Amino acid sequence: MQVCSFSRYRYGLVHGTFCDAGPIPPASICAEMWGIWTGILAIVHTAIGLTVHLRGRMWMYFFKTLHPLHLQNTQFGFAKFTGLAAALLFLMLLAISNDVSLRALKTNRWKSLQRWTYVAFVLTAAHGIAYQLIEKRHVPWVLVSALVMAAVAAGQILGFVQVQRGMSPGQRSVSQEDACDRDHGNCAREGR
Repeated sequence: MQVCSFSRYRYGLVHGTFCDAGPIPPASICAEMWGIWTGILAIVHTAIGLTVHLRGRMWMYFFKTLHPLHLQNTQFGFAKFTGLAAALLFLMLLAISNDVSLRALKTNRWKSLQRWTYVAFVLTAAHGIAYQLIEKRHVPWVLVSALVMAAVAAGQILGFVQVQRGMSPGQRSVSQEDACDRDHGNCAREGR
């Protein structure tokens, strides 16, 4: 239980800190490295989390009964389903976080798949909030979680606004990926 709790907070901190839209020099290396480590931590957290509570009876995380089949429609089930969905997204993101996938998918498709990181973050936040309530965490832990999630959301919003302000109205109509394809062909790795 302690390992799972520790990995949950470290994962949230890493994901929250390094999914910021702001530039991290050199952006391509840092963003890629931290994204991969975040995905790995998410998968490790999932593997540990699925073995902690119910002594190896993983089906009970998602189903109340098997015969007849009834979904776990409790707050515990919500936490598990959102966590599983986030983990599957992180697994997909890990699978395409390499140069071979970037070349095979082309920049636009690769970047659109990488944007599922935002959905994974929202699912992770919902999972974390649900578990805070289930575990009846002490107020300081709840505040730490809330502050990390708020900092990530604020960083994303500020980064988006900064990018939008830096573009003229004509530039907004042409996506960055289109410009990258024409210029370099690999701008997704360069942080643009």
